[in-house]
Amino acid sequence: MLFSLQTKITLQSIIVAIIVAIGVGGVSLYALKSDSDARIKSEAGSQANAISTYINSWSGDRIGTMQAIKQKIETSLQESPNLNKKDIQNILQQAQASLGFGMTFLGLENGDMYRHDPSLNSADYDPRNRSWYMDAKAKNSAYVTAPYISAATKQLSMTFVEPITINGKFVGAIGGLVFLDSVLDSILAMKVAGNGYSVLFDGNGKIIAHPNTKHILKDAMNLSPVLTSDFFKKVRNQAIFTELKLDGKDIDMYASNIKGSPWALGLMMDKNVLNAPLVSLGTNIIIAVFILLSIAVLIAVQVTRFLLKDLRRVSDSMAQIAQGEGDLTQRLTASSKDEIAVLVDNFNKFVVLLHGTVSHLKKIGHELANQASIAHDSSQNSSLKLEEQQHNISMVATAIHQMSQATQEIANNATNTAINADETVAAGNIGQTQVLKS
Repeated sequence: MLFSLQTKITLQSIIVAIIVAIGVGGVSLYALKSDSDARIKSEAGSQANAISTYINSWSGDRIGTMQAIKQKIETSLQESPNLNKKDIQNILQQAQASLGFGMTFLGLENGDMYRHDPSLNSADYDPRNRSWYMDAKAKNSAYVTAPYISAATKQLSMTFVEPITINGKFVGAIGGLVFLDSVLDSILAMKVAGNGYSVLFDGNGKIIAHPNTKHILKDAMNLSPVLTSDFFKKVRNQAIFTELKLDGKDIDMYASNIKGSPWALGLMMDKNVLNAPLVSLGTNIIIAVFILLSIAVLIAVQVTRFLLKDLRRVSDSMAQIAQGEGDLTQRLTASSKDEIAVLVDNFNKFVVLLHGTVSHLKKIGHELANQASIAHDSSQNSSLKLEEQQHNISMVATAIHQMSQATQEIANNATNTAINADETVAAGNIGQTQVLKS
């Protein structure tokens, strides 16, 4: 398929415009995607820090309360080894009411057990056989139990435990049981980017907070095989941004450690929702590029048409010259000072040279015509003389022919005479012979 120069230039302009548009659009989308990812990570990090601060504050308040109870009880035991049950009840009740503990209690080495509500006490309950008490004695330091389902209330709970020591000797332990529903509901109620949600994991990778309660205290690998124990070990040292496939959806997860706690927080964000603004922006960019390309095509057509105007004039003039209809006295004028103007100038020089050549050839043609006329006249004279000579030669040839015929006739007569003479001689000889015989 043959294309005109204007079409080729227009197509090249369109191709260049498309390449530039794709390049600029691609770089812009990449930059926007990078900025969006950085913004999402920054927002997720800020939200994770806020949740971490909230949990630390919530946990710190209860740890502080338990330490205050510990000090009061240790002071009471130092002042009076024989405990005043009423004083103990008052201390436990104040602690329970101050921060909404579900239960506060005290266990001693002699097997005595005290609760903030005396009605909850049981005669056959020996704290020394309970894990919270034995762990406090073994560690001899404050600790927080892993979340568990309370046997009595069937609620997700955890216990803050402090050892009671007198002069360095372990004499008992106090505990404050808290129900996690309210604090976890507060965490889950926080808005997460991308229509997401928060998930809280304990140090062993167990789920302790999830919008779907069926996942509570289940292993994190039930959500995704990516969430292994090694994964959470890495999270303790550094926040991780990873991709998961949950319930058929592409999820971006920001996982970070809760400072001062063995827990880990996971912010689950729907990737499609996060990328929706980019997709919309990309669509708008494509539409804008299409519109700009359409405008660029129209501009390119008009510009190339204007730029090639002088070139078309040169082409038309060349066509007229090729057909023998060109006026070699006419000259073209250029409307610009570019390469086409140089072409027009060279064309004018060519026409001047061609005009001079044609004029010279025309002059030579006239001279040749005059010489041809003279030669023609001379040829006519020569022809007449030649005809006269041919006539004379023809007359001589006729005379010679006649003489030849006469000579031939004489020769024939001489021949006949000779024959007759021979016959006469022969007859004489015969007669002589006859005479002699007779």
